[in-house]
Amino acid sequence: MQHFFTAMKAHDLRKATVGFDTHTAPGFEVFRFRKLNPDITMVENDDIMSELRMVKSADEIARMKKTAHVAELGMVAAADALIAGATENDVAAEAEYAMRKAGSERLGFLTFVNSGERSLGLHGFVSRRVISGGDPVIVDLHPVADLYASDMARTFVCSLSWWHSSTSSQHGVHQACGSLR
Repeated sequence: MQHFFTAMKAHDLRKATVGFDTHTAPGFEVFRFRKLNPDITMVENDDIMSELRMVKSADEIARMKKTAHVAELGMVAAADALIAGATENDVAAEAEYAMRKAGSERLGFLTFVNSGERSLGLHGFVSRRVISGGDPVIVDLHPVADLYASDMARTFVCSLSWWHSSTSSQHGVHQACGSLR
């Protein structure tokens, strides 16, 4: 957004009409922009931007793949950290560290690590809950690299050998997911 503010000033566009996307423009940025530029007319451009976003250049695709790879590395680190006795915070810290080392500049949203009974919620947060063997654990990562965001979620069962310690219903879910591949 700072680049946009700088360009507006450099081109003396104090009375221009500016489009914004209601799905991606953070409300505080829109408010800030309106406050700093009272003479500019703001219009929603969701329809135009949605159509333009459907077509990707080779560079955009490469950047999206890079960010997806950053998420994969974070997920591998999370899986490696998932041992009985670790906290959700421990798992999140390892995932976020791996993503930063791989090129993530920031997070697009909070990292979720929800274990045990907390795994029943669709969205969550990280807590100091100690993870036990056999606990279901949902990990949801959101790295941003080269201005592109990724969102990767996976469900794990905490154990050294989950197949032997998991329940028959967990086996059924695993087999059903395998048949979808």
